[in-house]
Amino acid sequence: MGADACDAACTLIAHACAYDNQRGAEYGATAGVGQSKACPSPVVIDPFCGHGTAIAVANEFGLDSLGVELSRKRCRAAQTLTILKAPG
Repeated sequence: MGADACDAACTLIAHACAYDNQRGAEYGATAGVGQSKACPSPVVIDPFCGHGTAIAVANEFGLDSLGVELSRKRCRAAQTLTILKAPG
């Protein structure tokens, strides 16, 4: 998956959860004492993370992420990958 596709997926996740959380707060929806029914903090899971593009994009959006990769070389690359946003 390319960086643009990862960016689109994480944008969708972040906006959907922000919308759910806003709606839950507006209507005072609670599942129990102190628990909201609104979207919990989402976790992006990438079971074949390769070089870590999806994980890096998720981190840029402030989302928690978990990646699994068998290759030690790719795993090391994924740990250090950062996404640079284009100016403008």
